Amino acid sequence: MLPATEISESEIFSVFSFLDINKDNSIDSNELYKLAKRLRYENINLDELDRAVRDVSINSTTIAFPQFLALLSKTPAPEFSASDLYLSFENLKDDEIEAPDGYIKKDNLQRMLETYSNVSSEEFEELLLHLNIDKENDFLPFEALISMLR
Repeated sequence: MLPATEISESEIFSVFSFLDINKDNSIDSNELYKLAKRLRYENINLDELDRAVRDVSINSTTIAFPQFLALLSKTPAPEFSASDLYLSFENLKDDEIEAPDGYIKKDNLQRMLETYSNVSSEEFEELLLHLNIDKENDFLPFEALISMLR
């Protein structure tokens, strides 16, 4: 990430304009795909780019300049230790539902992600495909979450 003080907004707009191949004042996954192919990134696919655009876009199909600028201006998230993450994980537990140490209920994680990260039910279900959930009790082990983040 480049500090905003080193690059002017007009320079960032020049980069945005270069990426905006069809000159409609927005960038979509097809434009990013064409760029990736020109740069010989062979291991990238359109579905991955669609997901990436949805992650940063307000209208979920394109990235407008203000979003592009905001994306480049974001400060990197601070790094957390495993113990910090474990404490946060344990705080997601619901007092009414007894979960063993190192586990939380799937529903608790879903509620938190939907509330604080605007993760849809469909996106949460996709996330679950990558996690080791105890199907009988719907418990999510901390280690599964950590291994996914690595």
